[in-house]
Amino acid sequence: MEKNIFVVGPEAHGESFFGRKKWVAELSNSLFAGTASISLVGATRIGKSSLVKRVFEQNQADNYLKLYLNISEYGTAFAFWSAFWEGIRGELEEHGVMDGYLLRQYARLDGLRQDGEWYTPMNSCIKRILAHIRELDCRMVLAVDEFDGVANVFGNQTHYYQLLRTICSDGHLNSILLSRRNLYMLEKNVEYLSTFHGVFDEQVLRGFQAADMEEFYAALARYGIILSKDRREMLEYYTGNIPYLCCMFAREMVAADAGEREVDEDEVKGIYRKNLNQINTYYDDLIDRLKADNHMETLLYISFGSMMSLKNARKRDTMLSMGYLVREEKQGEFSYYAYTKDFMTYLSLKPLELPAWELLTASEKKIKQIFGKEYPELECVSYAALCAPDAERKKQEIDRKYPELQLNWDEILRYARTLSVHKSDPSVLDVLTLTHVIGVMLNNRVWSGRFLPYFKEDAWRSKLALVKKLRNPMAHSQEEFIKEQELSAFNLYCGEIVRLPV
Repeated sequence: MEKNIFVVGPEAHGESFFGRKKWVAELSNSLFAGTASISLVGATRIGKSSLVKRVFEQNQADNYLKLYLNISEYGTAFAFWSAFWEGIRGELEEHGVMDGYLLRQYARLDGLRQDGEWYTPMNSCIKRILAHIRELDCRMVLAVDEFDGVANVFGNQTHYYQLLRTICSDGHLNSILLSRRNLYMLEKNVEYLSTFHGVFDEQVLRGFQAADMEEFYAALARYGIILSKDRREMLEYYTGNIPYLCCMFAREMVAADAGEREVDEDEVKGIYRKNLNQINTYYDDLIDRLKADNHMETLLYISFGSMMSLKNARKRDTMLSMGYLVREEKQGEFSYYAYTKDFMTYLSLKPLELPAWELLTASEKKIKQIFGKEYPELECVSYAALCAPDAERKKQEIDRKYPELQLNWDEILRYARTLSVHKSDPSVLDVLTLTHVIGVMLNNRVWSGRFLPYFKEDAWRSKLALVKKLRNPMAHSQEEFIKEQELSAFNLYCGEIVRLPV
C-alpha cells in the first residue's frame, strides 16, 4: 500500500502539505523580500504552524537567517530570550557569517545567568547583533508560535514585551506572530501588550479556498479515491474546508485500502461516526474560544436565525473579519456559519449550561408525542423512506391528507440527513422543529378538532404560544433576555405539559 500522506495532529510538511500556494507566495514575499511585522491569526488546527514552516522551507538562501520559536515551550522570560539568541547563533554559524564583532557580543551573552542582572546587557547585545546582521546584508526572519501564551512567559514585566515589540518594528528583522486570537483581544487581558496590534499587520488564516480544495481532491485521486459533487458538498459540510478535518476524513479513506472507488454517502458518514469523539473535542475547544472572546451570544443568534441588535450585527461583522464566521450567498440572501456547518448542528444539539434543559426537553418530547398521534404518518416516514424510489408518492400523499402541515420537504430531507449521523434513520417527526409543530397545533382550523381534547381548555393556546416564543432563547442560554415573569410561566407550563396524559 502506498504511504498515506494525510496527517492529523502533527504539522504537515513535504508531500503532506498541499494548498495554500497564494499564502506561501505572499508570506515569502513579505518576510524574505520586503519589510514585515505580521500577526497571523486563525482557529486552532487551521494550519498556521504548517504554513509558516512551509514558507521557511521554501526560502533557502545563504543570507536568509530563520528562527522559529514556540513560546509555550518556555517557562520564563530568560528561557525564551536565551533560546532567541542561541537560535540566532546557530543560524550565524550554519551560514558562515559569524565574525569577530558578533563573537564579542556572544561572549557577553554567555556570561549571563537567570539569577543575576541579565536583562539590560542582554537587551543591548541583541539589538547590536540584529543591527550587525542587517549590515552584513543578511535577512533575519523570526516566527513566534502560540503567541496566545505570551503572558505565561513574560508575566507582568513590561520591558520583556517592549523588547519584542522594538526588535520587530525597528527594521532589523522581519517577524510573524502566530496566535488563535488577534492581538487586540490579547491586549484586553494583557495590558503590557498595549499597542502590539498597531505594529503588526493582522492577517487571518481561514480554511482551504477553492484552489486548495482542488489540490486536496487531486491528492485523494492519487489513491484512486474519487468524490462526486454531492460527496464533496457532504465532506465540506462536515469539515468547513478546515485542513485538520479534511485530512481526518482523507486519512481514513486511504487507510481503508478498499481500492479505486467513488466514495459513497455511507463511507463519509462512517468516518464521521468513527471520529465523532475527536471531532466533538475539537468543537468544544472552539466553543471555549468563542466564550472567552464573548462571541457566543452573537453566534447563538445566528444559529437559530433570530433578529439581532445593531450591537450583535456589528459583532457578527467583526467575527467575519476575524475568521470565526463564514458567509454564504444564495439568491441574494446571506447566511452565516461558524467554522463548519456541522459545528452549527453540534451547537443546536448541545445543551449549553441550561438548568431548565431537562424540563424543556421532556416537554418538547411530550408535545411531539401528542402531535404524532394526530399525524402518525410523520413518525412512520423515515429518512430511508424519503430517499427511496417511491418517496415522491409518499410526500404527495401526506401533503394531500394534511395540507395544514405545509411541509418543506427539501428542508426536512436536509435536516434528516444531518440528524441521521446522530440518530439512526430519523423520522419526519424527529426533524420538525418545535416552532413548526406548535404553529400547526395553534392553527384555527386544527386546534379544536385535533388538539383541544388533549389540553382540555382553550387557555392552553396562549400557554403553547409562550413555549413556542421562548423555546429558542431557552435552548441557547438566553434567559437574561427573557422577562422574569415570562420565564417563570415558561417553566410552569413545561411542567404541566410533561404531566399531561396521552
